Amino acid sequence: MAKQTLKTGQFAEDVKSGIGRAALMEKYRLAAPALSIILTRLLKTGALKPSHVEALLKPDSETATHVFECPVCGARDEAISDRCPVCGTIVSDLEHSDALDARPVGEFDYRRLVTVEPERFVATDGGEIALYRGNLQRTGGYDAEGVHSLSGVKWKFTTDGWVSSSPAIAYGAAYFGGWDGRLYAVDRFTGALLWTFRATGPIASSPAVAEGRVHFGTCDGRFHALDAASGKDIWNIDTRGPLSSSPAIVDGVVYLGVWDGSLLALESAGGQLLWRRKLPALVASSPSIAGGMICVGSFDGCVYAVDRSSGEELWRFKTSGPVSGSVALADRVAYFGNWGGTVYAVNTRTGKEQWRFDSNSRVTCSPAVGYGKVYFGNREGKLYAVNLNSGRREWVVETQGAVASSPAVAYFSVYVGSADRHLYALDVRNGQERWKFETQGPVHSAPTVDRNMVYFGSDDGNLYALG
Repeated sequence: MAKQTLKTGQFAEDVKSGIGRAALMEKYRLAAPALSIILTRLLKTGALKPSHVEALLKPDSETATHVFECPVCGARDEAISDRCPVCGTIVSDLEHSDALDARPVGEFDYRRLVTVEPERFVATDGGEIALYRGNLQRTGGYDAEGVHSLSGVKWKFTTDGWVSSSPAIAYGAAYFGGWDGRLYAVDRFTGALLWTFRATGPIASSPAVAEGRVHFGTCDGRFHALDAASGKDIWNIDTRGPLSSSPAIVDGVVYLGVWDGSLLALESAGGQLLWRRKLPALVASSPSIAGGMICVGSFDGCVYAVDRSSGEELWRFKTSGPVSGSVALADRVAYFGNWGGTVYAVNTRTGKEQWRFDSNSRVTCSPAVGYGKVYFGNREGKLYAVNLNSGRREWVVETQGAVASSPAVAYFSVYVGSADRHLYALDVRNGQERWKFETQGPVHSAPTVDRNMVYFGSDDGNLYALG
């Protein structure tokens, strides 16, 4: 996924020209913390002089003297910092180094202000990877600009059935499945059809792209690996049960959950079975991976942690109801919800509960994690943001329909669909609505954020691209 970058040469010239603070933030789409951090870095490298930045490091309001504002807890401080002095949140992963000193003019990544950095894996063939929820940890976090101000529909693609699958963006295409039994590849910029593959059953599973292949399951129990360029079926297997979860792919192995209660590990090149772990009940949850551990929820009300190489159980955590959403893994904590309406935080080393939050209504979605918060919706139509460390409610927004869509987080915005037929974009700090977009059907698809676009499906049969 391409990163949004800032060309420091042009930025420095704009600063030297005397441009105002507000105009500079608007031109480069910068929040106050990011502006302060970048100016400080360029000052340290010698690209700018103190006289250039003195006015810009002063706030616009004479009554407010801070130059740092934490995106998580809102704390303000006169010191310029990468870390909140109150809650300790790291608001930037940019480090001062000799390498930066050596190149005051170049490209500088200023968008990566998420507070949880997912573990990275590289495709064995060096190609592109696109996974459900943005990463193997299923945090729902995207290193992308997103859409802060909606201009409209860039394109939409119409199918012959519901689209609850979340699109995977890779190789210049958006790959997604439909309840019409087809897997589609469309041009990510125009929506033009590139190819389509006819499966033998409806596709609710969100595809995963890795090693030049598109992997997905069908509701009649077949799992396919297609050539990403042509749509040719490279291999497929019978999984012995319907599939609605999305596969995880790492180091040449595909991991997937099956409705018959199986957790499978398959060799990605040809689909050969490496191991099968049989759980007591249906598995609709998409496997989450951190290091050598896989986490998955089951309809028996448990979340299971198993060894990635063997499938042997490491621990299990019992809840009060089925767990159909995926587990979000961040900083050795597992976050997940259940049909009893409770969201849990569990230590991944011990399997012990750290906190729980009761929303009083069924939670079927996968939570998103970012900016010091956990985001999730419930059947009552509410979207919650709770504190990552304590589980304390930070804010709640009410929609007019059940929220089964799994939220996505990107650059200070959280995106989520509702059965009220809308996709919402909200400010992560306070839940304030940035915009909402109406479709002609309930939105159960989890949004995918890529660059300055948001992609999602609707039960009206369309895949939408907004910008």
